[in-house]
Amino acid sequence: MVFIYIRSWTRNIPPNPIPFSMEGLVNNNLGHHHDDVNEPPAEAPAEAARHCRLSNLLPILALLCLTYSVLTSGYTARGDPSRLGFVLFSYADLLFLFYFLRRFERLAPGSSAEERTRLKAAVWLLSTALMLAFGYRVSETVPLALAGIVWILAAAVSAGGFYGLFLLKEEEDKRGR
Repeated sequence: MVFIYIRSWTRNIPPNPIPFSMEGLVNNNLGHHHDDVNEPPAEAPAEAARHCRLSNLLPILALLCLTYSVLTSGYTARGDPSRLGFVLFSYADLLFLFYFLRRFERLAPGSSAEERTRLKAAVWLLSTALMLAFGYRVSETVPLALAGIVWILAAAVSAGGFYGLFLLKEEEDKRGR
């Protein structure tokens, strides 16, 4: 049910310009085996523009799919207020989560620690709320022992997320986050 935040994937993963053949890695420009695999040939400007347009289109398509899924789920849940509330809450939570993740992703290298902490807190709270909502819906449908395991796992993931976002001191990445 969770849609991956595609924009962060498409922007950080470079395209693979070196094709693989049965003979091994072949350089497109020279037609012989590529000695330095770590140094891919330069990407053409038209190819870079096409890749940029595609990476801008993927999040929009994901959002449209999510919206369609919510509309169809909401239509089938129109007679059950708790189910409809769950669908609408999950949709709103995911939209806010994507918004704050995008804001965090676009932080300037010199941004304040207070702003980073606020955005991390928003991401953690929204993801924890979504996880607890899913845990509640699942625990309604499974036996009591399994429901206890679901709640323990939700608490463990929430605590792990808190530790990873706030307590674990890691070297700042290239953008200074």
